[in-house]
Amino acid sequence: MSLKQRKYNLRAKITLYSLSSSTAKMFFESIEPETFSPPSYRSRSKILYKKNSIEIIIDSKDRTSFRAALNSFLRFISMLIEVEETLNSYRTC
Repeated sequence: MSLKQRKYNLRAKITLYSLSSSTAKMFFESIEPETFSPPSYRSRSKILYKKNSIEIIIDSKDRTSFRAALNSFLRFISMLIEVEETLNSYRTC
């Protein structure tokens, strides 16, 4: 079976709940471009936007690409949280 015929057999679903509507939209708009052109044909991802949450779904064909994609999205989310916290601290000053 060639790699193109192989099914995606690993899946992660990351859901961020209890976000303000503006934060959820900002996270969605920041992360969505990353889902358009994956760095590898071995994994794919999509992001869903809901009023106060976002959901990221990652499908991969193997553990290496799964771990790489998952780590990339988790680092991106972490960075967005830090940016939001920094902006909020300046707003309250």
